[in-house]
Amino acid sequence: LAELREAAQCGYVAVAAEALALLQAQPWPGNVRQLRNVLERVLLMGDETVIEPEALPAEIRSAVRDQAEPGDVRLPPEGVKLEEVERALIRQALERADGNKSHAARLLGLTRDTLRYRLEKHGLG
Repeated sequence: LAELREAAQCGYVAVAAEALALLQAQPWPGNVRQLRNVLERVLLMGDETVIEPEALPAEIRSAVRDQAEPGDVRLPPEGVKLEEVERALIRQALERADGNKSHAARLLGLTRDTLRYRLEKHGLG
């Protein structure tokens, strides 16, 4: 990090605990070189003295969410409206599947008929 700070000609840089946890959670298939490239890019793009999670590339910030267990969903203290959550998940699946209902149904672990029923139920048909 000190070497990168010098190259980027920036002052003291620290890594916030949350950002460090995100970096440590990565598999880094390119090893040190890949990690170095990410840190170099962050240092060149920002002028902060502390690297926060928001400064990291989106693929690193989202990787932890992608690695979560399928049923690892937390209910917020204020609760949720299940209908809205279901509607949002259906929309996301359809987006990811480019509108293909069979593929979207597979992404949601549903049959195509069940997805069609829920699309009608939520007025998304």
